Amino acid sequence: MSKAIARGEIVSYIKIITIGLVAFALQACASVPLASLQEQTVATQFLTSPDKGVLYIYRKDQFQGGGMIYPVVVNSRIVGSLKAGTFLRTEVQPGQVQVTSFTTTAQSVVPLTIRAGEIMFVSTAYHASVGTAALGIAGCVSLAESDEATAKADIQLLQLTVSQ
Repeated sequence: MSKAIARGEIVSYIKIITIGLVAFALQACASVPLASLQEQTVATQFLTSPDKGVLYIYRKDQFQGGGMIYPVVVNSRIVGSLKAGTFLRTEVQPGQVQVTSFTTTAQSVVPLTIRAGEIMFVSTAYHASVGTAALGIAGCVSLAESDEATAKADIQLLQLTVSQ
């Protein structure tokens, strides 16, 4: 009887490991359109526009929530989507700017005031909300304004996504 129980436990462990590996593989499949190497090189030069503000919205590579794709909305216009390890660059009219991102269960908004010729940086991050991590449901996205030095260093390690 003990051998049967031991075998049953082994089968259960194998099932759990298999489910975990499949979930990990599916997470790795999340995709967004990536820009060309030339566009990436230009974007990481952090050039300004004399009559517009420039926004960089980025998401560092992290395992937790890594398979989720976040749409990014600037002033009610979808500018693109971010997966873990990517960033967007978009030009905006000077003045009040509202950056929004969301999951199926949560939304985050960062209001900014940007001047012509200015570059601003916004970082995104995933946070599991209470009860969602165990269920495999989308957690929360959070947005925050980032300082220039940190953002530029982070962005150098990321891939540029195609803006819409």
